[in-house]
Amino acid sequence: MKKGFTLVELLGVVVLLGIIATIVVTIVDRSLKENRKNAYNIQINSIVENTKNYFADNPELLPDLSQSYTITLGDLKEKGYITKDVISPISSKKFSDDTIITVTNTNDGLRYEVDVKEVE
Repeated sequence: MKKGFTLVELLGVVVLLGIIATIVVTIVDRSLKENRKNAYNIQINSIVENTKNYFADNPELLPDLSQSYTITLGDLKEKGYITKDVISPISSKKFSDDTIITVTNTNDGLRYEVDVKEVE
């Protein structure tokens, strides 16, 4: 009596392992993309919070109702509200100092928008 596996059995195991590997890679890739997006949103929220701190220290610069005020990421760095370069977790590129943060005074309060520009 021979001991061992037949060619069909070995091929079946290889195919099964290939299917499992494909499923695992797909799940891990999706999870990594989602985590990068979450990290990106956290960075944007951090920029907004630092902008709020800037305006808390400089309330005279807050825009009047229906008006807007813009400040750049470079301005926030220069004034010490952001101390490190901001790197996008999605593209791994640095946010440009020309990234614009716009603060608009609406009836519902202040609205913050970040227009990200990345360094090429």
